[in-house]
Amino acid sequence: MRMPLMMWLPLLNSTFFWLGMSCFLDLLSNIIGQSSNQISRTVGPVNRLPRSPRWAIMDNACAEQRRGIVKKKAVPDAGPPTRERILSAAEHLFATHGYDATSLRDIAIKAETRIGLVSYHFQNKELLYETLIERRSAEIGRRRLGLLTRERKSFLPAAIPAERIIHAYTWPFLELSHSAGAEWKSYTKIISSVANSQRWTGLLSTYYDPVATVFLNELRRTFPTCSEAKLVAGFTFMVSVMLGIAAETGRADQLSNGAIRSTDIGRIFDMMLPFLSAGFERLGDADDGMAVGGRGLAPSSE
Repeated sequence: MRMPLMMWLPLLNSTFFWLGMSCFLDLLSNIIGQSSNQISRTVGPVNRLPRSPRWAIMDNACAEQRRGIVKKKAVPDAGPPTRERILSAAEHLFATHGYDATSLRDIAIKAETRIGLVSYHFQNKELLYETLIERRSAEIGRRRLGLLTRERKSFLPAAIPAERIIHAYTWPFLELSHSAGAEWKSYTKIISSVANSQRWTGLLSTYYDPVATVFLNELRRTFPTCSEAKLVAGFTFMVSVMLGIAAETGRADQLSNGAIRSTDIGRIFDMMLPFLSAGFERLGDADDGMAVGGRGLAPSSE
């Protein structure tokens, strides 16, 4: 059975319409492709519009996760200037107020930084205090050993005189304390406090005993008959006198009515040397007549 022609017309119109649209779209695609190539050759590739920073961060994080990269959270590092400011501030506050009365917050305020950076560089107050002791003890030790080496070259194979050993040990500390600025003066106060407290004996053992042992060995060569107890006692007396002079308290000024000033380190040092040397010489003598624990002293008249 044949269909009338009029019934085929809608179908034919629809078919021709879609064939026409298909040809038009193919032509349009070719035109756009050629235009894009021409633009790329002229001004470079055409990029997509930039995404917002938040999306960029998420894209990077996702890419790193796909590659198996796990980033450690970065801790802000202010570098050496901030670290030195913290040390200088801590040194001043510890010398002025003492260890227990100084907090990390006080130090951060003085150093004009955040308390988090203080903890980042030094972890806690005790480690910060130890760092202060360590950084200047190295310079003092270097100078002391340098002077002692010079004395050895001058006197070997003979023993070094006690006065020269005392000079090599005490003068570097006194010179730095008096002439090297306010920070060294603060350090002197801190060391005086440390030296007179059992709490910090470990710090002295770690940072001062190695050099002290070298000097004690040299004193043993100079005084071979002196007992170990007396030698160490004499060394302790020497350190105490040195710290007392470095403090520059003004006590000598008052007692002498100005005849001697505690700030005149050179003059005081010149008087200290023969005094301490004579003490070591006396300790090195035989024990005959030597007062030990009160024995040998003349009885009281009372």
